[in-house]
Amino acid sequence: MPRNAQLSAYPIDVIICSHLKRCLQTITPFRATGDYETMIDPAWAERSWGVYEGVSKLQRGHETHPNGGESEVEFRHRIKAALVDLRRRENVLLVSHSGVFRELCTIGYVPDTELDRVPHATPVRLRMCLD
Repeated sequence: MPRNAQLSAYPIDVIICSHLKRCLQTITPFRATGDYETMIDPAWAERSWGVYEGVSKLQRGHETHPNGGESEVEFRHRIKAALVDLRRRENVLLVSHSGVFRELCTIGYVPDTELDRVPHATPVRLRMCLD
């Protein structure tokens, strides 16, 4: 099933997208149609690893606050701050990264389906867990 067909099952009022290249590439077909309001927001970027940017997890070790990067607490704070604006909107397609997805799940959002890994370029509906 084409990605556009997968998304047609969801009402979308706005697309909010990380400013990083792979996310921008993902939304290119949707921007081309002009059917959706699109906002590019750096707040939804993956966690910054500073001097370890582009280095595999195994090579960066267990450093919690890499030089020039974000700590886990800073990353969480950025995502929580971005959520304030997101909650004011309805039917948002958020195009972001696996680390952001995992952080949203840590904050209390849950996917509609059980996921072991974050699927790339696949729509996943999240809802706030009210338990």
